[in-house]
Amino acid sequence: MNIHHIGFEVIQLDRSVQLLKQEFGMRVVKELDWFDEHLVFLMDEQDHLIELVQGESFEKHIAYYVNDLQKWIHENQGEKVDGPFPVLNGETAFIKTKNHWYEVCSFKIES
Repeated sequence: MNIHHIGFEVIQLDRSVQLLKQEFGMRVVKELDWFDEHLVFLMDEQDHLIELVQGESFEKHIAYYVNDLQKWIHENQGEKVDGPFPVLNGETAFIKTKNHWYEVCSFKIES
């Protein structure tokens, strides 16, 4: 699996987006409303992708990219899976392990 993006929950979404744009030269490549959350995806010059969402728990996660999410879920049935959920041009699922959770997705965001 390749890393797709790193996600962060932030208190002030607009301010965090502005900071990443001004201080690190990142650009917004996608914004979307997903369930009850507004997600903002930013990318840097090396095509590193960051997801920001507003919240107060400061959760963070790593999202991995797979070509076939359904196949991946079938092969990894031992993990607790929440999803898959449709998003953009693919799907995403959330995987819980003993110590953390992460995301596995099959959607792409172009630079």
